[in-house]
Amino acid sequence: MKSNSSPCGARGNALWGRGGRVRGRLGGSAVLLALVTALAVPAAGVAGSGGPARPGATTPGSGLSTQFAQGGRGSVSWSGLHQTAPSPHRYGGPTGPVVPAGLIAQALANPNKLFHVIVQGSPTDKSSNVASAVKKANGKATHAFRSIVGVSTTLKGRDLIQLTSRQHVEAITSDKVVRTTAEGDPLADPNPPADPGPPADPGPPADPGLPADPGPVADPGPPADPGPPADPGPPADPGLPADPGPVADPGPPADPGPPADPVVAAAVPTGTYQDAEMWRDTADLVNLWTLIDPQTGELLGAAPQAPTVALIDSGVDASKVADFGSRIIASVNFCSLCTDGADSTADLEGHGTMVAGVLAGSNADHPGVAQNAPIVSLRTANENGESLTSDVIAAADWILANKDQYGIKVANFSMAGSTPTSFRFDPLDQAVERLWFSGITVVAAAGNFGTGSAVDMSYAPGNDPFVITVGATDQMQTADPSDDTVAPWSAYGTTADGFSKPDLAAPGRYLIMPVPDGTTIPNTLPGRVVAPGYMWMSGTSFSAPIVAGAAAQILALHPDWGPDQVKGALMLMAYYLPNVDPQAAGVGEVDAFGSAYLDFTPPNPNENLDALVAPDPATGQPVFDQAAWASAVSNDAAWSSAAWASAAWASAAWSSAAWASAAWSSSTFAAHTNSAMSNLVTFSEATYSAGTLKP
Repeated sequence: MKSNSSPCGARGNALWGRGGRVRGRLGGSAVLLALVTALAVPAAGVAGSGGPARPGATTPGSGLSTQFAQGGRGSVSWSGLHQTAPSPHRYGGPTGPVVPAGLIAQALANPNKLFHVIVQGSPTDKSSNVASAVKKANGKATHAFRSIVGVSTTLKGRDLIQLTSRQHVEAITSDKVVRTTAEGDPLADPNPPADPGPPADPGPPADPGLPADPGPVADPGPPADPGPPADPGPPADPGLPADPGPVADPGPPADPGPPADPVVAAAVPTGTYQDAEMWRDTADLVNLWTLIDPQTGELLGAAPQAPTVALIDSGVDASKVADFGSRIIASVNFCSLCTDGADSTADLEGHGTMVAGVLAGSNADHPGVAQNAPIVSLRTANENGESLTSDVIAAADWILANKDQYGIKVANFSMAGSTPTSFRFDPLDQAVERLWFSGITVVAAAGNFGTGSAVDMSYAPGNDPFVITVGATDQMQTADPSDDTVAPWSAYGTTADGFSKPDLAAPGRYLIMPVPDGTTIPNTLPGRVVAPGYMWMSGTSFSAPIVAGAAAQILALHPDWGPDQVKGALMLMAYYLPNVDPQAAGVGEVDAFGSAYLDFTPPNPNENLDALVAPDPATGQPVFDQAAWASAVSNDAAWSSAAWASAAWASAAWSSAAWASAAWSSSTFAAHTNSAMSNLVTFSEATYSAGTLKP
């Protein structure tokens, strides 16, 4: 299917925006009038079913709270249990390190088991000091990070407990693998908090428990093998019987289109796909592909050069020359879970290539947003869309070390953690904040675990208040955003720290994107392939790169702006959506052209947060003082991330007063001050198992 946008050259000297709509003021400029461009490129979606577990859930049968165990000096405490430990002087104060209670319980119950963890120190400390603390606890740092003060390591349970009393240790979290399930998106998995068990994943070594397992005694269990007769139940594989039902696809039937929405490897009935080729007009992108005089509409030449964009994903297929040319200037493999070789940069899932196509593809039939942007591909996920948290942080490290060499200004994270967390302590949040403070505009997907009403948004990195979190809209097959709605699976709500997410939204249904043949996604959904090497999908994974591409286009015209200004421009000019629930789309739908052609410096949506960012005396690097923030908001219920009611936001199409009341919730913060920490990362938000797909 081909994009048939008409060239901008025919616009004469008209001032434009989107399809005949009047838009907000561009500073002192005249109001932009609309210009309708007919783009034709479809796309699609995946949504998880159900909602994520809430912080504070308990592990079945244990009575243990999954919220943080936060002991005082020399002790580690958690619900119902207490263990005394030596009391050496602790760096950073008399409070013990923040550790998920479930992890503590697992370590106590399995002293010989090996646990993969990430150990953090104070933001003003050094990773080398944290590594030394780990060594003293009989561990060895497998990776010392640069984007956060911390290391990854593998420790026995008993040594992990000992580590909690060590100097230089501020937080310990699991570094786990996330696997997709037949029930749906891992984020929708009802028991992620109980997931702390998996850290013991390499628990095999802990198999010492097995020796104790007089396996033979268990042998008598075979007699109980009469259970196998019950084995016929497995063949019934509840989900699988429904699998044949792809045609009936239980869940989708409710969604008119979904009935057609298949299960794994089922053909997609022709009625499933809906034309969404106009997404580029909806997001007001087309006129950014040339340089235009905003006052007269006169074409001045080629579009200015966009900065380099970094994709932390499953890789980008460099053989897609029609989409990326020679613009993939670096590909680095950080994927510990991949089995195709340490030097491989292939995209075995297909997700990363699809995200790159939306963000920066240049195929004439299916163009992306920032078509001249150089691309850096940082591979962290395997063929099943699984990433280790430590691999994602290592990718952030690489960006910090190489951003100047490659000119990286934007980073896209179409991923989300699988357990609730607080941005104050989560290692992935710490890493993306470090990128933000270093001049990198970070864009994250909101997640596909929405239910049509507000849900818990405490999943890193999209829960971080600094970064730009993006939800997905349904264009209703028109270019005019005034009739747009939010996709039912696009997550929205408040984080455990009180912040409303997403910040804004972008088209996210029925998008056609490039994909490597033979990879997981097209192999699973062959019916969605519309042409060799191209298929349609949906999800906030693909809304995020639209905004990331818009950020790159903004920086092409305003190279002196930082992340706060980019976020401010995008939020200020977002198009108000009258048909959606408050918060569902953040402040509204992205208007890339309006944001890029602002002729004044936009207001800062992070101004009150920035007041708590100061240089580290030792390194000079900006550091957010989370303790000071917690104290400030505890004493001021009216605190917010920005002065939304100020005159600076007055030109926004959306109501700044309404957003001010939703942007931050003191009650949510008070209720979840010690929310559970993120242990792992679910790489791509889409799950391709039976019964989970929605358009």
